[in-house]
Amino acid sequence: MLGMKGNEPGWLNKMRIEGMEAYSSTPLPTQFDEGYRYTSLDGFNEGMIEHREKAEIELKGKVEDGVIFMPLEKALAKHEELIKKYILRGSEAKDKFVSLNTALWDSGVFLYVPENVAVKEPLSAAFSIGASSFTHTLIIIENGASVNYCEEFSSAEAKREIMNSGVAEVYVGNNAECTFSSFQSLAKNVWDFSYKYCVLARDARFSWNIGCFGGKLSRVRQDTIFRGEGSGSETVGVFFGTSGQHIDITTNAHHTVAGTTNRILAKGVMAGNGTSVYRGMIRIEKAAQKTDSYLANNILLLSEKALANSIPGLKIDANDVKASHGATVGQIDEEQVFYLMARGLPRKEAEMLIVKGFFDPAISKIRDEGMRERYFESVERMMMEDAQGI
Repeated sequence: MLGMKGNEPGWLNKMRIEGMEAYSSTPLPTQFDEGYRYTSLDGFNEGMIEHREKAEIELKGKVEDGVIFMPLEKALAKHEELIKKYILRGSEAKDKFVSLNTALWDSGVFLYVPENVAVKEPLSAAFSIGASSFTHTLIIIENGASVNYCEEFSSAEAKREIMNSGVAEVYVGNNAECTFSSFQSLAKNVWDFSYKYCVLARDARFSWNIGCFGGKLSRVRQDTIFRGEGSGSETVGVFFGTSGQHIDITTNAHHTVAGTTNRILAKGVMAGNGTSVYRGMIRIEKAAQKTDSYLANNILLLSEKALANSIPGLKIDANDVKASHGATVGQIDEEQVFYLMARGLPRKEAEMLIVKGFFDPAISKIRDEGMRERYFESVERMMMEDAQGI
């Protein structure tokens, strides 16, 4: 079952063995575990892991001189020491499924941007899966460099349920900038487990755009770790679930040094009998004075059968900081629906306008025009699926 290969370096094989040992020794989480209180893994079949194939990955974008943008498994042969220096060195997750990914990943993306190089055009990776897949993305942005990276996960309906496991890690150097956009539109037979994190150096700037529109179960954890003074991050999370879907989103901001800033905005819509849970945690260490950190989560329910939970939190050990959170969960405003219907719109079109308006404050923050369009197109598609009872 191990993902070991004879031509892989010994340190990576050791990492894989340790990952499989951690996975095998960790029980499958239940709703008695705090991190899974509102997420049930009933029906998850570990036999899915055996039926796996490499994801098909299409890379697009023009790279500047010195920029490396290639499949991670191929990069190992040419850039082993660089990969060894960074891979999984910043992770804060202790999770059964992250351990499994460590053991089994067999494809992914490696992006390296040298010092002071500004990549002018967005770089993108399209992941297409037809069976259970395990991917890993490693991005290194050196001091003073900048890049806009977009990834998208998609799949066609399959006869059996499958698993998608993806880990993405980003290291942003001093005075460097990076935008990371992730878009997921997997079919409803997919169990999706995704872990993404970034580590920020001094005065680094980072933007997360996370879009979740598919999967039977989609569990996404996103960590931002502030290791350099003056660093800042902005996170936009957008999710939409309909009948038969459960979405589990976690955003964590870990401030370890002084003078860092963070903004998180997560907005979701649940329709049919779809369910979701959002967890957001701001953690500020004692040394992280002058931190300014805020998170907001808003969830709109389109059906009386839809269910959503919002769990924001603060852990603060410093005394000179600004830190707060806000959360709302509520039904669609019937007065707004009535107002639009009174002007001739059918109910579903009225709901569409309200939902687009609800998402607009988040989606409008996404700098990449093409990605903004993909988000709004997916909102429309999900609304149509809900109307058709799909």
